[in-house]
Amino acid sequence: MAVNGQGEQGDLRVTLTVSQREAMEGTTRLLYLPDGRTLNVIIPPGTQSGQVIRIDGHGLPVNGQLGALLITVTLAQTEQTGSQMSPMDGSDAPTAFHAPPPPVSPQMYPGYSQYPNYNQSGTSVDYQTPKNGGQTVQSGANATPDYYTPVSSTPLSTPLPASLPSTPLATPSSSSYYAPGQLGPAARPPSRNARGSRSVMTVSVIIGLVVLLAASGLIYYAGFYLPDQRHKTSVQQTTVVQDTAIAQANSTGTAQASATAYPQTRYSQITDQQPAFSYSLSSNTANTWDENAHCLFTNGSYHAIEEQTGYFFYCMNNAQKYGNFAFQVKMTFLRGGLGGIMFRADVQNSKYYLLRFDRSGRYDLFLYVDSNVQHVKKLAGDVTDALSQSLNQPNLITLIVQGNTFALYINSQYVVTLTDPNSTFSSGNIGVTAEDYTDAAEISYQQAKLWKL
Repeated sequence: MAVNGQGEQGDLRVTLTVSQREAMEGTTRLLYLPDGRTLNVIIPPGTQSGQVIRIDGHGLPVNGQLGALLITVTLAQTEQTGSQMSPMDGSDAPTAFHAPPPPVSPQMYPGYSQYPNYNQSGTSVDYQTPKNGGQTVQSGANATPDYYTPVSSTPLSTPLPASLPSTPLATPSSSSYYAPGQLGPAARPPSRNARGSRSVMTVSVIIGLVVLLAASGLIYYAGFYLPDQRHKTSVQQTTVVQDTAIAQANSTGTAQASATAYPQTRYSQITDQQPAFSYSLSSNTANTWDENAHCLFTNGSYHAIEEQTGYFFYCMNNAQKYGNFAFQVKMTFLRGGLGGIMFRADVQNSKYYLLRFDRSGRYDLFLYVDSNVQHVKKLAGDVTDALSQSLNQPNLITLIVQGNTFALYINSQYVVTLTDPNSTFSSGNIGVTAEDYTDAAEISYQQAKLWKL
């Protein structure tokens, strides 16, 4: 970095040389100013040689006010990246400001109709919302719907029995009449023809009765018994289905109640224990929290302040790194609309999770893997009515981090369990943030507690 000199009203002009690849893809540079100050500057993707980045309030003091810092970007002739010193460790090191995740929808901020772009008069960030993949299932044009083939039936018919055979009665003739006292001819046994006719008649009668009985039984079965059985079976099946549906509904309700009851029970079990650390945040008594112009202990609480629209500021606890834990803190919106918690953070390499809260009731979980804002991934997000949306109204935020699952509680009420399917980070530092897209932001934090799991 070369210092060009002092311009009007305390403006400080410097020249920053970056490689062509850094100008094309974007990067972050730490500048060492002549008066000993350091400043993280984001070089946006697509920066041209000769482009000027202006940052107000970081120039030279004139009449009690700081002028602007004017950074002229030039490109190196060969594809080389120069090395820069990292900021020194310690609680008094300046808090870096990074480009925030993609902004909330325009409906949440009336008048905010488009993403900010880089230009020569400011340092706002060109946001791009991460795209989500998906699949579309399309039915075939010749798909045949399911249907039932009707079963045809033939009406029952019963054959009537044949008419019974009969033998005509014989009429006595005159030759067979005898006067009283006369003996008639000797009686003769019936002929074989007469006996055969009677046998045929008897068999026919029996067959007719059998057929009649069979027909009556078939008519009763088809007309009365079978419909009655079908009705009884239908009633039984309906009763079974209704009982099953009631049982399933009761089972579902029990499962849902259990799913909510377990996280709430776990919350009580953890928070009833002695925490690993507990800070009132009225002052930096343990000297483990960042303390600078953007991270102040004032009015009995820890304030994260963002004065530069388009960035979010973080204030870290540098005591040690934590993997599985429960973290709890009271968050109060004083100005602006976005606060949050950073966890499993490696700020030197821009790797961390950011759980962000909007005054409208929205929460979002982002994954940062490097300093390139194009690589930010949104893992989850939704709206809850558990968050108080009023200014100066504290919200008790509790986050239980176990493996790749993050259970969120707001004002002691279970909200949701979020996940990182890839288990990207396993441990890191914890911090709090302030952010806004249209105005300055100031978020107050109190009563920070942490339980190791």
